Amino acid sequence: MHSQKLWPRFYINNQFVTSESGSSKQFQNIPIPTAGVKDLKNAVEFALQASAIWGSFTAHQKINSLYAWAKSVEEQASVISGYLKEVYPKNAHRYFTETLNTHYAFCGWPGKFETIVSCVNWVGAQHFSYTLPEPIGTTAVLPNPDTSWADCWKAVLALLCTGNTVILLVGLKHAAIAQAYCRALQNAALPPGTLNVLFQDWDALNLAAASHRGIRGLMFPGSASEALYEAMSSHQKIRIPWNLNSDLELLNGTVQFKTLWNPQDTLAVNSLAKY
Repeated sequence: MHSQKLWPRFYINNQFVTSESGSSKQFQNIPIPTAGVKDLKNAVEFALQASAIWGSFTAHQKINSLYAWAKSVEEQASVISGYLKEVYPKNAHRYFTETLNTHYAFCGWPGKFETIVSCVNWVGAQHFSYTLPEPIGTTAVLPNPDTSWADCWKAVLALLCTGNTVILLVGLKHAAIAQAYCRALQNAALPPGTLNVLFQDWDALNLAAASHRGIRGLMFPGSASEALYEAMSSHQKIRIPWNLNSDLELLNGTVQFKTLWNPQDTLAVNSLAKY
């Protein structure tokens, strides 16, 4: 068990902050701040600022940042496991091990994902095209109350691997766990605003996330309310599949593919420039 109780707070722009409205709800006799629209706007603002920076990181830089974070999580195993035990008394150790192994596994994906999914195509005699993955952008992750922490964290890691910035709207029962993972994040080299975490009661902010013009993608398991689908359609949001069975398929859903056309001479020049 952890020796010092951490009172949950939001994680925005690499800092722990309280709710703008001051609202909170009790979970296991702990007051959990609940996010309002102003808190969401703050998180989106910083996520958008971080988007260009994190998206421009090389694969090597992303690997180093994610690996430093994983090492920090591992070093705080006893503290994090203590919070997991409060929600998953029988499976805390298994969940911690599972999330840590997933974290280390995803550290390697930035170095190989683009190589696997990119391609060059010859188009006629004078031109070729090449297809590259690009981040979708700032994405809101909306787990439901039945979503396990391990699944929630895997979704976040996949989005970060491919250069997206993330706003995680986590339920009250995972608030303290999320804060513990974010404390470990402070020892990593992710740009401030790359990951922002808010707490919500059930789905209170889902519609606000779907309507916010700064959020490009939404990721949630299963089905959603008709109102949420309508808001996503009206505001042209991209739904990112919650496909956790295959790491590669999960990563594929977190990007858009851009195809560029070029004359063959460009390929020759670029090839020669490497030598």
